[in-house]
Amino acid sequence: MRWLVAWCVRRRVVVTILAAAFFVVGLWQASKTPVDVFPEFVPAQVSIQAEAPGFTPDQVETLVTRPIEAAVNGAQALAALRSESIAGLSAVTLDFKPGTDPQRAHQDIAERLARVAGLLPEGVGAPKLSPLTSSTMDVLKLGLVSDKLDRFALRDLADWSLKPQLLAVPGVARVNVFGGDVRQLTISPDLAKLEAYGITLAELADAGRAALALRGAGFVDLEAQRVLIESPVPAPDPAVLAAAVVTVKSGVPLKIGDLARVEVSAALRAGDALVQGRDGVLLTISSQFGANTLDVTRALETALADIVPRLTAQGITVYPALHRPATFIERALGNLRDGLALAAVIVLIVLFAFLRDVRAALISFVTIPRSACSSTTRSSTSRTSCAACARTRRSCTRGHAPTSCATRRSRSARR
Repeated sequence: MRWLVAWCVRRRVVVTILAAAFFVVGLWQASKTPVDVFPEFVPAQVSIQAEAPGFTPDQVETLVTRPIEAAVNGAQALAALRSESIAGLSAVTLDFKPGTDPQRAHQDIAERLARVAGLLPEGVGAPKLSPLTSSTMDVLKLGLVSDKLDRFALRDLADWSLKPQLLAVPGVARVNVFGGDVRQLTISPDLAKLEAYGITLAELADAGRAALALRGAGFVDLEAQRVLIESPVPAPDPAVLAAAVVTVKSGVPLKIGDLARVEVSAALRAGDALVQGRDGVLLTISSQFGANTLDVTRALETALADIVPRLTAQGITVYPALHRPATFIERALGNLRDGLALAAVIVLIVLFAFLRDVRAALISFVTIPRSACSSTTRSSTSRTSCAACARTRRSCTRGHAPTSCATRRSRSARR
């Protein structure tokens, strides 16, 4: 090793430049290392939900849950299947064996569900697959409260304005909205009038659906061209719905408004939300599978920085960080940084106490972090080389360097 030491002493400028280069590259690669709360410790999982308004739990279990279970049971690498049937909702959860590709499992279940949608009773919504999310699930929760807007307006703003903007942020898989009231048109029939005119509830419901249905009007062929006919989009207006004709009795049209009360009311709520003890709207944002929590959180906060001032101008108070897992990561990194700084001071004191020489202590002190950064550079380079060997089917799976693998192959060829 004397020749190496002598060579480094003679060419100390080159050695210093190389050491500085390794140190800078190592710091750059360390800064690019992704850091998250936890690894993906949860096996691949797929959730299916189907809405069945008005169905009892027994009906949901028999008519909705069991057909879905029969369709997805037997999927490749399936480890467990769980289901829950409640009033108006069927939820099926599938757990796959460790090591299963989540994307492939999700695609397999989607293909199986496409065949079962037509077997479900009328009025049951098509089964929906939940998007692939990370094991930490929610990446951010934010709340909205207002003294100026009512529950309808606050929920409309969350559903139609805020939610699409948040879904457009890279790395966001799902935005769930809780609280507020969802608008719906309600037809409250007068049973005495229905009986007097001999009209059934089914006829009244069919008239309501027909009044709000959007159908293509077709076209008209002229001598020189074909003219498309555009039908007007039905407006969700109680007055328009009340004016729809149900039937004609003795030459007199009977309208929905003559037989029932039509009004805008709140849809049946399956849950509610309190934000800081006040009635409001809660939005939970989930990150995509494999997305980095810090990157997604910072992208969301950048988007919210433009959205919050507009909401505040409308009299809405926004709580942008009711739950923020990125805070745990930032505090952990801060504690790590403080611990490294304290350790560096202690190491410097110990080196000086044992060596009793400032120059030797400083040399040893600088060498330790430089060697760590150099090892980061070398390990990253080795991974890149092994990946290249894997693409060219080189046999470096035993942990040998690519050069040694190439040397062994050349020797075998000479033999």
